[in-house]
Amino acid sequence: MPKTKGKRTQKRANRPRKASSLRNPAELLDQAKVHLDAFELDQALQCVTRLLRLDANCIEGLELKGEIQLQYGLEEESKKLFQRAVELQPDEGFTKYMYLGQLSQGLVAMGYFQKGVDIMVKEHERLLETDCATAAATATPSSTSAAELKRHLSTGYCSLAELFLADLCMEELAEQKCGSFIEEAIKWDETNSEAHQLKASYLISLNKEEEARESITRSLEIWWPRFQENQDDCDLSYDTRISAARILIELKEYQRTVDVLDSLLEEDDQVVQRAILSAESERADGEDPTLSKVS
Repeated sequence: MPKTKGKRTQKRANRPRKASSLRNPAELLDQAKVHLDAFELDQALQCVTRLLRLDANCIEGLELKGEIQLQYGLEEESKKLFQRAVELQPDEGFTKYMYLGQLSQGLVAMGYFQKGVDIMVKEHERLLETDCATAAATATPSSTSAAELKRHLSTGYCSLAELFLADLCMEELAEQKCGSFIEEAIKWDETNSEAHQLKASYLISLNKEEEARESITRSLEIWWPRFQENQDDCDLSYDTRISAARILIELKEYQRTVDVLDSLLEEDDQVVQRAILSAESERADGEDPTLSKVS
């Protein structure tokens, strides 16, 4: 499920074929995915555009073209495609709703996210029933899909909580709703480091610094060792890790701040943003000597 404008990283073994050589929607859809996985946006767009000429109501084609347009930065075009997919199939498929939530604001965004989450909950229940039936027949239940859906659900609840920390912070019971969504996110997937980081931000807003420190510590325990071992194995975006550094500054966790900032510099030399964070940390710490490492 999308959280940010995502990039596909897994390349398929299939060798892409030209859109003009393909004759049916299934082939075009498969090849569009191959091209997208290989970051070949132009070719992917050609395939999916040809597909939608043959079948204008292909849900997966509409969603795939919406994703491609979003990677081009064409948000309005992308939004129209996802909205068309909703019109055609309103009660199945959560992905289009999560994208629409990202492309919307306020109560409209909340409605999209909530619908996506509701669909995921029903899908999870169906998967559990299927797994139980499989287990009874084979004694080897398949829980992979259910586990993946739990992560998507956790991320969906994070999206809802973030709305009540920002756009909807003045809504009635915003604080309680935000806290409730965060707890749901953690309940669905306790290993979702982003959920624990979001909880830290929420607790800081309530001036509960010690509890916030526990939450950001838990988040770091999940992703930091894995990141040190293999940076490509980290599922947190650069911006999310920037947010982690800001939280650590607010909690006066200066050595951890330095560690996170150093890792960001190694990955992407955004000097200005990093310098601002370092300056904020220096001011807060009164020239803490550990910050000399990032000066």
